[in-house]
Amino acid sequence: MGQAGNGVVNWTTFGQTRELIGNDFATILGYYRDDAAKNVVAVEQAYKLRDAVSMVRPAHTLKGDSLQFGGEALGKLAEHIEHN
Repeated sequence: MGQAGNGVVNWTTFGQTRELIGNDFATILGYYRDDAAKNVVAVEQAYKLRDAVSMVRPAHTLKGDSLQFGGEALGKLAEHIEHN
């Protein structure tokens, strides 16, 4: 996965997704932002409760959604949470 830029976002993937989605990109990116925030909160709450099972689904969703938008750093972190 080649990264162009600061290492947090793979701008090549981001651009490819933007091109693929087209005119609805800003709207869908907004949905991602909102859902990502909810999933981060869900992971944090499960962590505080020491409920590993409840961490898996939001971490999995966060991983997949983040990687689709080039968010490799967040995607990799969510993958780590998902599998550990």
